Amino acid sequence: WRRYFRSTRAHNTVLVDDRDQSLQSGNFMWSRHAIARCLHFGDHGMTQRFLGEHDGYCASREPVEHQREILYDTLSRTFTIKDILEGEGAHEVCQRWHFAEHLSPRVKEDEICVETARHRIRIVAQALPALVQTYIGGSPGEGGWISRRFGHKQPTTTVAWRSAAKGRTILTTHIYVEGRE
Repeated sequence: WRRYFRSTRAHNTVLVDDRDQSLQSGNFMWSRHAIARCLHFGDHGMTQRFLGEHDGYCASREPVEHQREILYDTLSRTFTIKDILEGEGAHEVCQRWHFAEHLSPRVKEDEICVETARHRIRIVAQALPALVQTYIGGSPGEGGWISRRFGHKQPTTTVAWRSAAKGRTILTTHIYVEGRE
């Protein structure tokens, strides 16, 4: 389970061909650690922008470069996440969304909705994923677990959006934070 919680699939990011961005070689060691860089971070009027990249998928036979751009519109309280993948060959990509153990997301083909006492949060795929999977307390390959402290895990919900990527692919996701009335 330690290997799972350190893996790419246990984080809210993109998994390419079911491979980790960094390679674990023991409980406390890495044999290859992805190098991440912040390319831009700043305000642009009412929009905040982050752009970063890592080289975690560049060491494979068919390398894939991954950049992530996050835009936050402060007026509409909307996040736009663009995962920009560029590489050779065809790849399966999986966007993973993990939720706190006290949340119960409602999952549709292209939208995940979570409600709290004060907010409704909608995570919406701009393009329909090829396959949507939901895991609650699944195997280490699936997910659906959270660990708040070492040696302890409890079931939660993980949603996986699977798609195909070839050449330059941009996966765009919108996150709407709406007040509850």
